[in-house]
Amino acid sequence: MRHRLLARLSVTLMALPASKATTNGLFWWETRWLDREDIFPTLLPPSFLILSTIICTILIALLSWQSFSAYWFLFLILGRLAALDLHYRVLPNIYTIPLFLTGLVVAYKREFFIQGMASFAFTTALLLILILMMRILGKKNVFLGGGDIKLMLAMSVWLSPTLIPWSFWLAGFLMLPFAFYKPYKHHDIPFGPALITSFTLFLFHQEYLENLIYQLFFSIH
Repeated sequence: MRHRLLARLSVTLMALPASKATTNGLFWWETRWLDREDIFPTLLPPSFLILSTIICTILIALLSWQSFSAYWFLFLILGRLAALDLHYRVLPNIYTIPLFLTGLVVAYKREFFIQGMASFAFTTALLLILILMMRILGKKNVFLGGGDIKLMLAMSVWLSPTLIPWSFWLAGFLMLPFAFYKPYKHHDIPFGPALITSFTLFLFHQEYLENLIYQLFFSIH
């Protein structure tokens, strides 16, 4: 009798949709914006997704603690995006689109709208050139996913065009320690957290980083 119950239980568990396991920790509005086949769990347990979101949000806020009261909404979005990319390698549109639209509103209120749109156009051209070059070189995988590209475009309206290349360069620099390490058998290290960290630094410490870049690359001794 006991063996029969165990057998029935095992059959029932095997019959459950696999997607239920791969969407653990995701909110319902996130799953509605994601295709189940695009969700890839990493070595980070899905059960820790909420905790990771809290930790990522706090760390991002600490990078710009003086502006937390004014940009708490931005920190929540960035923290959740970083955690989702770390756990599932996804950057859903439900967060990247509000990030883009909020950037446009902030740029308009600060009389930065033209520069924001110029940054968006520059980032689009930069990504198209990068993808084209990789295609010409015969590399089908451009190391950037669709979510990464949309995140870069959403963040671009927050920065001036001159800071865009440096922001992407810093994100790539932050990924160097993981260049030859793959924590999961079939997937690379997520690029989203590095992009978010670089973006936050340039957004809230622009003057300091501009001076640092000038000192490192353009000053003549």
